[in-house]
Amino acid sequence: INKQRPDRSNDNSFPSGHTSTVFHSAGYIHRRYGFKYSIPAYALAGFTAASRIDSKKHDILDVIAGAAIGLGANLIFTTEYSQEHMELTYDYFDGNHLIGFRYKF
Repeated sequence: INKQRPDRSNDNSFPSGHTSTVFHSAGYIHRRYGFKYSIPAYALAGFTAASRIDSKKHDILDVIAGAAIGLGANLIFTTEYSQEHMELTYDYFDGNHLIGFRYKF
């Protein structure tokens, strides 16, 4: 979308690609590893969005749209990580110790 940047440097303001990328990354960490691991990534994403506004490269609408695109794409394309698909196994059979790894698709 051709929207002039607040600093008038060019017409690439909407949406914020930097914000989209960092919010997608934070969302990925959240979905794959849980919220507590994603807190630093969300903090970095918020800092990136604020710095894009502060440097007059984007306005608030640009960074909100970028964050929505990043998080939305993450919801569509990232599957949640589930440890129940992996399992270490142990068995004792006929005098033998058996150790294995099982992965369910």
